Amino acid sequence: MNHLKISTRLGFLIFLTAALMLVIGGIGLNGMRLADDSLDTIYTDHTVGLAQLNEIEFNALRNRLTLSNAARDPQPDRIKKYATRVEANIPETDALMKKFMQGNLGDEDLRLGTAYAAALQKYAQDGLVPTMAALKANDIAQANQLLDKATGVLYDQVHEVGLQLIALQLKDGKAAFDEAVQRYERYKLFGLLILLTGVLLAVGLGVQLMRTIQAALQRIAAVSDAIAQGNLTEAVASQGSNELATVMHAMHAMQTHLAHVVQQVRQGSENVATASAEIAQGNQDLSNRTESQASALEQTAASMEELSSTVKQNADNARQANQL
Repeated sequence: MNHLKISTRLGFLIFLTAALMLVIGGIGLNGMRLADDSLDTIYTDHTVGLAQLNEIEFNALRNRLTLSNAARDPQPDRIKKYATRVEANIPETDALMKKFMQGNLGDEDLRLGTAYAAALQKYAQDGLVPTMAALKANDIAQANQLLDKATGVLYDQVHEVGLQLIALQLKDGKAAFDEAVQRYERYKLFGLLILLTGVLLAVGLGVQLMRTIQAALQRIAAVSDAIAQGNLTEAVASQGSNELATVMHAMHAMQTHLAHVVQQVRQGSENVATASAEIAQGNQDLSNRTESQASALEQTAASMEELSSTVKQNADNARQANQL
């Protein structure tokens, strides 16, 4: 890792963070898509089907009760009104059954749906239609007999198959819901694992990078303090080829150059000291010679003065001799 540049490591951390966000975002979007598909499946394949079955069951029961009410009060206008209502409900029920059979059904749903459609058809043809005919013919006894036996038995068969089909729809809906929940748990666990792994990796790389930078900066500060205090022997160790290692190499080069300059200055100072000592010795010799010459000049002056005095005395003696 020391051979990687700090910019490279920072770029890797940024890339890792971005990749982690993309992966988690992708998982979240895909999970939402699957959840939406599951909700659509539950609604389209089961909720709508249950609503259709409930309406069919309601129509089947309402048709029986409507004819029973007509038989209890067999007034012609009531019989006509109730018969018209039942005649309208029969094709409406058939249309609902066809819509249910066109849905996305499993094999068991198709089997029970086919049996249910057949039971409804038999219930209408062998139960409701003959009962309405008896009522319209004002044969109330025959109508009541049909309601108690044929129509009632056929309705019970329809109701039994209908309950089985409704229970199967509920079971399939529950299975689809459980599958969606399990898929959600899997995606949640997978997302948490990726998030935890990415966070741990990012934290580990970040801590390692901070420690590397901190150690290098502390070492650079120590070397700088040593150089500022005049210590040019502080070891400058640098490893790797990153930016901090480049700074350490530059510090080492500066330290080496400063040591060389100080060595040159020291040698120059020693040479200057030697030359100054020689000049001082020469000055001392010159001073001694000057003092010797001054002493000789004093002696010469004294001799000249003594000679002058002698010459003057000889001149006086010569003058006195001429006078004599």
